[in-house]
Amino acid sequence: MNYRIVISSSVVCCAFLAAAALAQNKPPEAPPGTPDFTTMPEERGIYYKGVVGWKPLQFTVLTPFFQGGVANFFNLAPAHAIEEMPGPHAYIQLSETRPTFYLRGISTNELYLVRVASKGDYREVKMPLSRNFAEWAHFSSKDVTPIDVQAVAADVIAVRPAADLRAGEYTLAAVASPGDYWVRLGYDFGVTPAGAAK
Repeated sequence: MNYRIVISSSVVCCAFLAAAALAQNKPPEAPPGTPDFTTMPEERGIYYKGVVGWKPLQFTVLTPFFQGGVANFFNLAPAHAIEEMPGPHAYIQLSETRPTFYLRGISTNELYLVRVASKGDYREVKMPLSRNFAEWAHFSSKDVTPIDVQAVAADVIAVRPAADLRAGEYTLAAVASPGDYWVRLGYDFGVTPAGAAK
């Protein structure tokens, strides 16, 4: 009798562990209204799902340059770097104030949603400098909007502003490669709500 009980318990335990493993490997269930990811491009990037299909956000390699000279960097005066992006506006312009973007192959570690300033024929973001070279240039808290992050498929992550965005230009700044915080890729877009002016 004891032998049978031990065997039965082992079978139940194995079945439980197998079910747990399957559940752990199962892709996360997407919330209602989530796009069909089978039509999403396979290439690494950040995408917006519009009425006519998937739109890839164009990116700029963010390599901020120091403004003010080396001598000024080592004095006590505040220092900053500037990152410039070509064109006064991003190619992708949205009317939504809380758009959802879908990331494929992009890490959300050190991902920032940053407001940038339009300056005539280009856009720029000023980045305070740290005298700790491991940090170098970083985004100012006044320019960063908190984001909500959610895995919606096995290899797709949804990112959305935590609050409505003002009309203007923005970039989703992601590290170019894991552990490399000196070079980022800025995926640009603009927000132009109906009836709003920049």
